[in-house]
Amino acid sequence: MARDAFAKIDQAKASEDWIAAARQARAVGGGSAKLGAVGCRYGGTMVSLPAVRLPELTAAAPFYGGPPQLDQVGWIKAELAVSHAGNATHVWSPAGRPTRRHCRPPACAMAVIYPGAEHGFHNDTTPRFDEKLAQSAWRRTSALFNRTMRG
Repeated sequence: MARDAFAKIDQAKASEDWIAAARQARAVGGGSAKLGAVGCRYGGTMVSLPAVRLPELTAAAPFYGGPPQLDQVGWIKAELAVSHAGNATHVWSPAGRPTRRHCRPPACAMAVIYPGAEHGFHNDTTPRFDEKLAQSAWRRTSALFNRTMRG
C-alpha cells in the first residue's frame, strides 16, 4: 500500500513542502535557528534532494535515499553524514555516487557506503537489519548533530 501511495505523490510539491516546513521550523522563536534533518529511504531522498536548495540547513543525515543530481551536489552547504548500503545499487549506482570531486567541504566529509550492506540495514523491523552497521551509522549521525547543532 505504501509503494502505491508513494507513486501518487507529486514529488516537486513534496520537495517544496519540505523546504517551506524547514524554513517555518527555523523561524519558530526559542530555538537556535539551526536546522538539521535525518531521513531513511524516502526520507533520505527528502533530506538529500532539498539540501541543494536549502542553504540554511546546518546538518543532514540521509540514510539510503536517492542522491541529488551530481551537478548540484556542490550547492550543498550543510555538513552531511551520508549512510548508504553497498548492495543498494538501485538507489546509488557506482556511476551515480557523488565523490569528493563533486563536493565542497564540509558537504561530503562524512559520506560512507557500507560494503556488503543491504538497503534498509538500519531498519530493525526487517531481515536486512544489521545491528553493527546500524550502530556505526547512528554514532556518525549523532556525532554530526552533536558537533554542528549544539551551542
